[in-house]
Amino acid sequence: MSRMRFTLAAATTLVTALVVSSTACAAGSADLDARVLNGHFEALASVRDIPPDVLGLCYGSNTRIAEPGAAFNPTDIADSRPHLRLVWAVTNHLIYIIHMEIGGRSHFYRTIVASVAGPGTSKLLWERAGARLNGFEDFQSTFQRIANDSGKFSR
Repeated sequence: MSRMRFTLAAATTLVTALVVSSTACAAGSADLDARVLNGHFEALASVRDIPPDVLGLCYGSNTRIAEPGAAFNPTDIADSRPHLRLVWAVTNHLIYIIHMEIGGRSHFYRTIVASVAGPGTSKLLWERAGARLNGFEDFQSTFQRIANDSGKFSR
């Protein structure tokens, strides 16, 4: 019973943090909009293709992320499998866009946009939790829709 309370408390804390981060932190800019909507990005096939400090922005530097399509833990029951799974990622070597699946009672998908100026310099530019995006084009469409609705894309 105490494990269930802990899991529920952790899930509630996580959901609260995601809501706050995706609604209260306005950091969008026309420059970011243009770089994401008009830039040339290449697909990354593996978690190993993403710099460690960018992966650390996903959920901490010690978080393991499963490869696309690999087994992961979709539940709240602790086991040896990662709780996160990479769905897809793209980069232009200055910006990384990562879409991942997060297991647990509140199973969801999360997308982050991070900039990298050099080793150890990654910075979270934007994040959003929501539905699965079926690729970079789907992300760009969603990104454009949000930018049009709000006048700028905000975190």
